[in-house]
Amino acid sequence: MIEKAWNWNNISNNYWEIPDEYMYYLVQRWKDQNRTKILDLGCGIGRHSLLFAKNDYDVTAVDISQSGLDKVKSISNEQKLNIKTILANITSLPLQDNEMDSIIAFNSIYHTDKNGFKKAISEMYRILKTNSEAFLTLLSKADPSYENVPQDKIIDKNTIMKKEEDGTELPHFFVDYEEIYEIFKEFQII
Repeated sequence: MIEKAWNWNNISNNYWEIPDEYMYYLVQRWKDQNRTKILDLGCGIGRHSLLFAKNDYDVTAVDISQSGLDKVKSISNEQKLNIKTILANITSLPLQDNEMDSIIAFNSIYHTDKNGFKKAISEMYRILKTNSEAFLTLLSKADPSYENVPQDKIIDKNTIMKKEEDGTELPHFFVDYEEIYEIFKEFQII
């Protein structure tokens, strides 16, 4: 299993500071459903953690990158927001069973190989309460970046190594529809 972290000190693009527009929908949806205890899995510098904390959610932000968590802590302290930060890998979460109402894994959970991805999904399932929700993004095998990859960048049939904007080379796990339904068989996909 490959474990590498972004160095957020090498990122200058403000894209990572602006919450994705879909998160505003989830803020309202989960509030209406009384799902107020959330995990931002692979939080980066906390753009989504901060949004949810500003909307009175009980937020836990997890990342493998200390530089990212340092930024989350700094911004949340500056804005007087209460966000619990945890340095951990997505495959081994130091959280209790059935602890979370919701999980966000936005542009994060695919930064591993096939075994790591399956372990991460198992961890998500373990920590979610019954009838909870998770929102995550995946990489499609139909993406052109999955094709014509040099042999030395292929880890397994689903995973390739790609350079990130911070200069770090990280694994990227790709799936097709059939694999999504197999990997997420314990979940109801909505």
